[in-house]
Formats: sequence, C-alpha cells, structure tokens
Amino acid sequence: RRPKGLSVLVESQPEEMSLPILECELQWCGSWSSWSSKLVACEEGALVSEILLERLTSCTDYNLRARLRNAVGWSKDFTEATGRTSDIAAPPWDLKLLARRPNQVVLECEVLDPEGAPITDLEVQFSGKVTWGDVYSECSASASCWDWDDLGGGPSRKVQVTV
Repeated sequence: RRPKGLSVLVESQPEEMSLPILECELQWCGSWSSWSSKLVACEEGALVSEILLERLTSCTDYNLRARLRNAVGWSKDFTEATGRTSDIAAPPWDLKLLARRPNQVVLECEVLDPEGAPITDLEVQFSGKVTWGDVYSECSASASCWDWDDLGGGPSRKVQVTV
C-alpha cells in the first residue's frame, strides 16, 4: 500500500516458462470504475516484476488482474487479486502534558500509522468558551525518516507536539 497507490508484485512460475517473459499487463478497477491498464517491460530472466500504480483513490478496494507475454504471445488467462489503498489515520490516544513553559506546552500522544501512509502531522485544537479553535503547533511526526519501500503499519509510536 502507498498513499493513493499500490505496489503490485507479479510473479511468473519458472516451471511454466520455456521462453523468457517480455512484458506484463496489469489491469485494475475500483468498485465504480472501468478497467485501466498498464504495460511494463520485464527485465530479462526476471521472475518477479513490481508495478507501481499511482494516482488511485485513498481508502478504496481495487480488483487487480495480470497476464504475461513471451515471444509467442499473451497468456490466455489473467491471474486475479484484490488490493486496498491506504486508510486514513485513527485519532491519537493517551494524550499527556509533558512540559509547561511560559509561552508553550509540550504534549505527547500515541499514534498508529496506517499501512502505507505514515502520520506526518497532528492538528492541535484548544477549547474556547463557545467552540474549538486551531492553534499553531510543531510536531515530531515526520515522513522524512520513513523507508517508502517498507511501510507495513507496525506498532504504535509516541509523538510529541509543541504548542
């Protein structure tokens, strides 16, 4: 999963290959859309091709199907699968006041990164007499340290916010 995208691995079966695979076709559609298609040239001798689908809709299930081509032609059948783009983040929890200073406070909370879409910022609001209002804050949650090829969700993490 990726933010608004999917990384799809298409694997050919070595026992079924007498000629090298030249090309892979990946097709996809969401629940309310028609099929889209992407052709990718395969590296010589590669048994696995990774195809990145971008500009998809977040929080959406996709039907996927793939087929391969060798020098003789395209495979008769498609291999089918499903995938889902990243979901929105759950609200933070276990909010604590870590420090109070004359002009700021430091808060800490626990967050859980959705698979493929790490939390990059937190919005802090304060309670006024009538409504809630936004307040400027700096957050230690950052995607700059993430390895975008390994976004497995994982355990929750602590994040600090200076307000």
